[in-house]
Amino acid sequence: MANSVETIYKGNFISNTSSPLNQDPIATDASKFSPVALLISAYGSCLLGTMDYAARQNHFEVNGAKTKIDFEMDQNQNKVAKIDIKVFFESVFTDEQKQILEFAARNYCHVGKTIDPQIERTFEFSFDQH
Repeated sequence: MANSVETIYKGNFISNTSSPLNQDPIATDASKFSPVALLISAYGSCLLGTMDYAARQNHFEVNGAKTKIDFEMDQNQNKVAKIDIKVFFESVFTDEQKQILEFAARNYCHVGKTIDPQIERTFEFSFDQH
């Protein structure tokens, strides 16, 4: 069964998006928060959820983790060319737990796997960031 997201364009770069999972539509003003920024924010959210799932499967948690993702457009400004991903963790982890988190982020995130693999990506993981 396919998943569905519905977007209604209101004009002046404003749209409302809804899915079966959200009761209130998400309003987006592309002049303030571009659709590409929305894609990048979805990537950050997916990374965090993916790492949380991997951590829970291995009996630990990643509460308080956050991402900061910088991106650059190509020279024509019509496609993402580079994504720099920084992940910050508040907790202290063993080397094995760090490997689990880093592997999950690089390999299991659905949004990350969907983004064109030719786009250059760098990852930086910072642990014990209070």
